Amino acid sequence: MASRRVLLLHKSEWEKINRKEQTNLIHTKEYIKSLNEQSQKWIKSWSNTVQGRVCLIEKQKQIQQAKNIAFITEYLPKTNMNKVNHRKSIKQARELIFEDSCYGRQLLSALLESKTIEERNAQIEFKKKMKEDAMHQQQVVPLCNSIESAEEMEQKERKIKLKQREDYLQTVEINKVMGYNFLYYYKENIKNNIKNDLEEREMIKAKRKQEEMESLKAIEDIREQQERINYKIKAINNKIMKERNINRTASVYNQLKLLKEEQQSRYDSFIETGLRHSLEAYSEPKSKPKLIENKGTTSVRCGLVKKHDKCDRQCILSKSCKDRRSTKNDMPRIDPKLLVQNKLVEEYKKRQKQPSDWSGLNTAHAQFATQVTTLFKECQYKHTARKVVDVFLIHY
Repeated sequence: MASRRVLLLHKSEWEKINRKEQTNLIHTKEYIKSLNEQSQKWIKSWSNTVQGRVCLIEKQKQIQQAKNIAFITEYLPKTNMNKVNHRKSIKQARELIFEDSCYGRQLLSALLESKTIEERNAQIEFKKKMKEDAMHQQQVVPLCNSIESAEEMEQKERKIKLKQREDYLQTVEINKVMGYNFLYYYKENIKNNIKNDLEEREMIKAKRKQEEMESLKAIEDIREQQERINYKIKAINNKIMKERNINRTASVYNQLKLLKEEQQSRYDSFIETGLRHSLEAYSEPKSKPKLIENKGTTSVRCGLVKKHDKCDRQCILSKSCKDRRSTKNDMPRIDPKLLVQNKLVEEYKKRQKQPSDWSGLNTAHAQFATQVTTLFKECQYKHTARKVVDVFLIHY
């Protein structure tokens, strides 16, 4: 026999050797893990793998999402500008409609009346001031000029009266011309405003149509692209599901095969036991017919007992097999004609709960209120405007 040598080591050295082996194992595990991660990364970059296809579709999704966000950021300021222009056009249209209505015309006539009264009062005050200045000048004249002949005084008075008459006629003509000019410029201004508003509306409609067409086109492109992406994802998912289904069908086939084999074995064992029992029965003496007869009598008695519950016995009163518990449908009903009639009250309550029909009166009232406030600020004589407001309140 070969001599066996034993190597004696210190405990610290033995632990040191074990530690080295453990560190080597850890390093190898980490290295294998890093290699697996690197291979997974490489597989994602390949185009002929499922992971690569999924990674590519995710990148396409991110790019498409960035494009959609950029499109929305460009489209939002346009919509805000359109909203501002739409509000301005609505405001101008409301003002035009109000000015063309009967109450708008009445308020404008009240404004004209107040302005004419203000001008007339200003002219009267100016004339009074002129008279006072003339009287003051006459009082300042020296006494030598005051002692004149009666004829000269009469001539001067006539001249003054003629001058006053001419000034009055001149002021009347000036007022007429001013009134005609004001009405002419007012009508021209209204016509120009209506023309400008119509042009602006047509421009806004054209812009809106163009923007809607662009937005619809962009939405259609996005939808088509999304459908393509969804089709690709569906194809990849179907491929994965087919691979899974192949494995499942194989396992199911094997299980069914095992079940059939078990059933066949049970059937064979059943036939063998039956044959064995039949052989034993032929070999034994004939002492079992009595048992079979007893079993037959017991089965007949059981059948009679079961039929006894179902009213097969002879009795005077017949027994029903139906359940006698009453239900809600079997309860006696009262004729609806005999009940209390509250249809009108119920309909009235329903009408109260229903929302009111839409009408443009709220906006018309708000427009009338804003116009009246601005007119009261501009007018000094407000009795005619107040009459118009009273008539409006009576009608509405």
